Amino acid sequence: RQPCLITNLGPSWRAREWSAEYLLAHEGVDQTHRVHMADGPPQEAKERRTTVGKALEAVRRAGGRPVYLSAWDYVRGNSGALQADFDVPRYFERAPAWLRENVVLGNAATDMKW
Repeated sequence: RQPCLITNLGPSWRAREWSAEYLLAHEGVDQTHRVHMADGPPQEAKERRTTVGKALEAVRRAGGRPVYLSAWDYVRGNSGALQADFDVPRYFERAPAWLRENVVLGNAATDMKW
């Protein structure tokens, strides 16, 4: 087995254009879903629970200050409509159905997909 780097995946994905503004305006994003976020330099940032909408607003207003949005399982968090913004590359066709059908935004240690 050799590790490989797969390039040029998803050049036509609308997800490449995701921004806080886009996600806030997307009718398929449940802004009331609860997530964790932290802002500021990593050594100073304190994680707190908030909503997707408030976290995305914090990202929008950050002005270059780091903002971390974690634990947003957008599919189970009522924002699965975002999946229309990308397709899963053929390289993952042999993966289990749950892995093949969902890009993971979250903790790579537990949610790693690609």
